[in-house]
This record gives sequence, structure tokens and C-alpha cells, in this order.
Amino acid sequence: MRRIGIALSVFFVCGILVILSVGWSVRAIAEDRGRDDDDRRVRLIPGPPGPPGPAGAQGPAGAAGPQGPQGPAGVQGPAGALAFSEYTCDGTYSPGFSMEFSPTGNSGGGGVGGNAVTSSFLLQPGVYQIQFKTEALYLPNSQGESAPGAQGVVIVAIDGQTFPPLTRFVLTGITGADAAVGAGSKLFSAGPNQTLTFVASLGSSSKVSGPTFYQDCYMTLLQLR
Repeated sequence: MRRIGIALSVFFVCGILVILSVGWSVRAIAEDRGRDDDDRRVRLIPGPPGPPGPAGAQGPAGAAGPQGPQGPAGVQGPAGALAFSEYTCDGTYSPGFSMEFSPTGNSGGGGVGGNAVTSSFLLQPGVYQIQFKTEALYLPNSQGESAPGAQGVVIVAIDGQTFPPLTRFVLTGITGADAAVGAGSKLFSAGPNQTLTFVASLGSSSKVSGPTFYQDCYMTLLQLR
């Protein structure tokens, strides 16, 4: 019996040692797992960013947006040079004949009407202005009659139409002299390839039927637009 008691004591002690050994093993495993979790948590800390990858293909264009509001008007630019030409018209003309014009060389903006001697001006569509001045000396008619203080007339025609004319420049007679003076201006519009002429005409007296000498005669033709 004593042997049996000793054996049981030994068995009991061994059991306790086994239980303690298992407990220590479980604790060690748990601690190892805790350390592994800590290690894994350390390894989960992100590293530095890598280089950017290549750009992808461009996507399709989106739909056009609504039109924006109109912007403010810009500053008006400088006006262009005014086109004009000056002509002299001195000469002797019988009633009903067109006057002849010679360029004086005074022109600007490319000129108007050309630079040659002419009795008519070819116009293109636009707005024009005539500035005209002259002195007229009446020569005796075929009967030798004179007309002191009589008026004179210069008719301005478009395409040869003298009635009704584009305008008339009336020359005021000088008292006691066979002469008259006149000046004026006219604003008008022209169509394509229309002609402009100036026609010497009879004055207020039937005695002004002979040639008339025009001196200090100038005409300026301006194209306003």
C-alpha cells in the first residue's frame, strides 16, 4: 500500500507539472502571437509613394457648354483718311458744253475721280460731296451784246441728266460788270459706274448766250463713305 501511495503521489506531481507546462506553453504562444501582431502592425506602415504611372488615353470631349454673355464693345478705332481730290476748271465754255477739270495734285486718302484731265467723273457706290467755286466773265454774244450784272448757272448732272439736274450752282452777277461769282457744296449718293458732269448754262439774261470765261474755278470731290 505504501508503494501505491508513493506512486499516486508521483503521478499527482507529474500531472501538476504537465498542467503547468501546458499553461506556460499557451502563455508563450499567446505572447508570440502578440509579438507577431505587433510585427504585422509595424509592417503595415505605408512606405514612400512610388513614381507616377503613365498617363492614360485622353477621354472623349464633353458636350459644349452654353454660350457666355456678350462682352463689352471695344474701343473705336481711329477714323480712316478722307478720300478727296481737288481740280481746277479754268477755261472758256459755250452754254450747254461740259466743263473740263484738271487735277491740282492736292488729294488725300487715295483720291477721288482719278488724276487725269477729264470732263466727267466715274463714280462707284458711296456718299460724296462737291465743293465748287468760280468767277465767270461773260463774253459778248454773236450780236455783240453784253449783260452787265447778269446771273450765271453751272448745272451738275448725274449720267448726263440735266433736267432735273443733281444741283445748280448759281453765279451772282456783279453790278456794272459782265461777270458773276458763285460757290457752294452738294452732298449726294452715287450708284455703280455713274458719271458726274458740270455743264455751263445760260444765265438770267438772254444776252448771256455767248461763251463764258471761267477763272479762279475750283472743284473738290470728296468721298465720305
